[in-house]
Amino acid sequence: MVPGGSAVGQVVEADEHARAHDGRRLRPGMRVVWSGTVACGRCVPCHRGLTSACVSGERYGEERTRRSWQLSGTVASHVHLRRGTTVVVVADDVPAAVLAPVAGVTATAAEVLHRASSVLGLSGVPSLAGQVVVVSGAGAVGLVATAMATDAGARVVVVDPEEARRERSRAFGAVAVADPGAETGPHALSRVIASVDRSGRHRTVGLAFDGVAAASALVERVAVGGVVVLAGAAARGGEVGVSGARLVEGLVTVGGVRDAEPERLDSSVAWATEAWRRWPLGSLVGGTIPLAEVGTVLAAADVDDRLVGVEPG
Repeated sequence: MVPGGSAVGQVVEADEHARAHDGRRLRPGMRVVWSGTVACGRCVPCHRGLTSACVSGERYGEERTRRSWQLSGTVASHVHLRRGTTVVVVADDVPAAVLAPVAGVTATAAEVLHRASSVLGLSGVPSLAGQVVVVSGAGAVGLVATAMATDAGARVVVVDPEEARRERSRAFGAVAVADPGAETGPHALSRVIASVDRSGRHRTVGLAFDGVAAASALVERVAVGGVVVLAGAAARGGEVGVSGARLVEGLVTVGGVRDAEPERLDSSVAWATEAWRRWPLGSLVGGTIPLAEVGTVLAAADVDDRLVGVEPG
């Protein structure tokens, strides 16, 4: 298996049928990013627009190497992009550290916000203006979601057990932070949310990126008609324990996101191309290491909270 599922690269060879998401023919020299999944485009989930749930879908960096797909991960000098992969052409002047995480981080954050706003009956992420969004988990996806929601006009409260991560989220737009372990005092989530939303009517969105326990807590915090979306690491940790009465009487919707759909990869590139000058998106990658030192990369990934970049050479 070749690891790695998110990258930015340059086309070195493409057949005559290879097309970008916008319909352009892919040609050598084009700078591109691509989806982390390969979808068939024919099954029921694909026809419903849920390509991340494709019944025969495969993921870059997670499949066993085989003769027909030997270059299946991004921790390599070359990657074989298969039919069914969404490819987006990107600008040459955007730093690689900004674009490399787009497929795995930025697009996931965009998909989560899209899912939340869709459930609320709002016409896209910009309609989050005036809402209070609670983000649980200040990892890379949580930080990008914070910046995106802030750009959309929301006030974002970030919840994380580590003080350094909480404080870092302020650079991505968080207006307040809370400690999930604090039941009382100035860092308690209930007190922090109350200080941001005194009426209690605008805390409509909860985004859980750090486990099902966080999702359960968010279900109790959102206002009537609110929505809680789980993604990424939130899928781990067992079952979500919520009260049926809370869901019914509070008109609360709970949803999940596995991966980003093609439209979100495209919109994420557009957002990142402009937003990196406003938000420290490049800082999500803690450092870049040559491909020849990939062993060091893997060791660093175990201890470093930030993403690790790999330079082909």
